[in-house]
Amino acid sequence: MKPIQKLRSLVCALALAVAAMSSSNAATIVVDDSTHWLNNGSSNVGYTIDLINFNVGSTSQVTIDLLSVGVFSPGMDTQIYLAEDDGDIQPVDVMWVNDDGDLGADGSVFELDSYLDLELEAGTYMLYVGACCYSTAEALAGWRLVSGSDSLSSLTKNGVSGVYRATISGDVSLNFVSEGPVVPVPATAWLFASSLGALVTLRRRRQAH
Repeated sequence: MKPIQKLRSLVCALALAVAAMSSSNAATIVVDDSTHWLNNGSSNVGYTIDLINFNVGSTSQVTIDLLSVGVFSPGMDTQIYLAEDDGDIQPVDVMWVNDDGDLGADGSVFELDSYLDLELEAGTYMLYVGACCYSTAEALAGWRLVSGSDSLSSLTKNGVSGVYRATISGDVSLNFVSEGPVVPVPATAWLFASSLGALVTLRRRRQAH
């Protein structure tokens, strides 16, 4: 074999090895979840923002594809922020934002679904998912007040505000999914849960006798 042919063979083998390595690191995270309304007792005045925390194993291309409008009900015009998570996320750590994206490969039918395709270094990242349009500060807080001046402590969750699917592809692995701050459910729900618990306890006692 001539030297030039040997070089070509070596280059081809190296390219195949790199491709195989890249494909072996490829993974897909799919999160099906929803955000919720925040109610002040008389009306819905805000909504929660979800947090999706994931790792990137090596410097690589990562796509983040949201699906909601026209597919799920209730749908929402999604907006996403992406931040590097060093354990103490500050506004300066929020590096990427997207409101209306491309029609990705997840079945989006409207460009209202958010989309990011970027190269990320190895590390931990936090993805914020909510309805457009909220600020960086609201993303970090995990909720947005749409009207009024109510404090978070005076609000309760009141039904689903938007259903979505987030698909994250690349050399990635999921850490956790969280819904903003801890917000109580309405008192009526607690009363129902307490009554149900008491009923189950009573039945168990009767069975014991």
